[in-house]
Amino acid sequence: MHNKFGKTLTLVMGDWSDAGRTAKFQTSSKTKGWRTCFKRNGIDCILLDEYKTSSVCPHCNSSEFLQKSFKERPHSRPWRKCEGKIEKVHGLLGCTTPNCMQQDWTTRAGIEIR
Repeated sequence: MHNKFGKTLTLVMGDWSDAGRTAKFQTSSKTKGWRTCFKRNGIDCILLDEYKTSSVCPHCNSSEFLQKSFKERPHSRPWRKCEGKIEKVHGLLGCTTPNCMQQDWTTRAGIEIR
């Protein structure tokens, strides 16, 4: 990775909450394994707490005006699609605050460390 990205590489990754299967205040095995691997190779790794990253605008920190629109599409499982079932899927997120400079619809790509 140093050959491709240079010597001053810093990696930012999510903290892998494991959906409640990890004991409180303990590091999940995925996080521990990746961090050990990066440390052995001299790569700095920063963990990002992903709590509420989809419900707060990263630019104006507003949570009241962030809209989530659900879309409907034919079911992704073939046997349910044959039955004519429809499933709801997440739509795009966007900030509707009038003073926000970033009012475009995004797929969480603009989320950064604060």
